[in-house]
Amino acid sequence: MKKLNTIGIDIGGSKTAALFVGADGEILAESSFPTNSDVGYDGFLGRLTAVIVEGVSEGPSPAGIGIAAAATGCPVSAEILPGAAKAPGAARLAALNQPA
Repeated sequence: MKKLNTIGIDIGGSKTAALFVGADGEILAESSFPTNSDVGYDGFLGRLTAVIVEGVSEGPSPAGIGIAAAATGCPVSAEILPGAAKAPGAARLAALNQPA
């Protein structure tokens, strides 16, 4: 089995995708699911956590995880996940999403 190096997560307005990539850049596994804003932030995080746990269950922890989000570029946007603005760390994440 090849060693997992990185997880890439793309949180889109309609679906969320995850890639599990080896040190040589080979895609070892991939997964996607509907973003479903009607499940709220907690429901979304539960589903995303399950995807990550399943993806790393066969080996060591990855060296890094990259996350991108649609719309405002910030995963705490109410446009994507209602209730996300109340999540722990939401203010810090929102502050990172300021134009340069």
